[in-house]
Amino acid sequence: MHRLLSTVTAFLVDWIAWQRACFPSIDGLLVLDDIAGFVSRSAFEEFGLPYFKRTFEADVTVKFFHNDAPCKACAPYLAGLASTSSTSGSNIRCPR
Repeated sequence: MHRLLSTVTAFLVDWIAWQRACFPSIDGLLVLDDIAGFVSRSAFEEFGLPYFKRTFEADVTVKFFHNDAPCKACAPYLAGLASTSSTSGSNIRCPR
């Protein structure tokens, strides 16, 4: 599972960089992932958090995480995702 998640995350990181190189006016990241809101805290810590952190390290000004699930397990980590940002435009939200 970690090999698959690493492969997908590496693709996303490369894709974001390629978009920025081709279209410099694109300065944002939108991640839509409801699954993160349905897993347990330990599952999110192992299978979600490391890959979200890597994705949200992208060199863009605006960063959004959208989730329509209750996300009780991942919500405590969202502020940490924003703090991994090298820019100040993070907007990481989860419904209550």
